[in-house]
Amino acid sequence: MFSAAYFLNTHDKVYDAVAKGSVHAGAASSASLNEAIEKNGDVYHVLATSAPIPRNAVVAGAHLSPDLVENIREILRTAETDRLFSSGNSVSKGFLLMEDAFYDIIRQEREMQ
Repeated sequence: MFSAAYFLNTHDKVYDAVAKGSVHAGAASSASLNEAIEKNGDVYHVLATSAPIPRNAVVAGAHLSPDLVENIREILRTAETDRLFSSGNSVSKGFLLMEDAFYDIIRQEREMQ
């Protein structure tokens, strides 16, 4: 068991805290590991990995009407082809509509804690 746990808000901050010795271990995305090694040197030991964890879910509150939720889903589903989503410096890759079971890996990981 841990004597303390911290939520550092970003994966980069987790890697930095481990490198500086502020914490003994941390959980962070492996996608950021190479950048962390470039910044802090090869000071990390991967202790364990999980199955890929879904990111960037867009959710709606239960108080929203089913019609409004469906309208929002359709807007996000077609975002890739909508010029409003690709204007300026931001380019959307669109969104996928996933079933609730897609997020079971998160539930399983939380149960293991």
